[in-house]
Amino acid sequence: MQNNLLGFPNRISSDPILSLVLANKEEYLYAEERRLFYVAITRTKNRTYLVAPEEHYSSFLEELISNQSIPSNHDENKINIENQPKCLKCTKGHLILKTNNINQEMFLGCSNYPYCDFAINDINILQKQIICKKCGGYLIEKKSSKGPFYACSNYPFCKNVDEI
Repeated sequence: MQNNLLGFPNRISSDPILSLVLANKEEYLYAEERRLFYVAITRTKNRTYLVAPEEHYSSFLEELISNQSIPSNHDENKINIENQPKCLKCTKGHLILKTNNINQEMFLGCSNYPYCDFAINDINILQKQIICKKCGGYLIEKKSSKGPFYACSNYPFCKNVDEI
């Protein structure tokens, strides 16, 4: 969803001969691409995510955000890969925030899904990444009758615990 010559909508002008055979002039700028875009975002059976650069994003996206009250996280929750926790299973992906479709709870899942199905329920890892000294997993906060403590995300294979 980039706003440039080869972006979407594509800004390369149409063939002038083609305009002679068309029945009437379109009311909207980039009308055919606008229709294609509308069909693409309204016919999905799941969620639709539109990916755009921080600057110079598509005029279509700008219209959706301003005219249709489409939520945007343009200025918040930007994904900065350097700060994202690494996936412990594939080691190539990063853990990103996702939502469970059944109960709408948030969790961390691998960015390489569906190729890697690694997931962790504790989303606090995004703010505070504590590495387990025994296995390299993440220490996540747990609660017991004695109070909160850190336990390894690789439990039961790693039973390392630490005080908070």
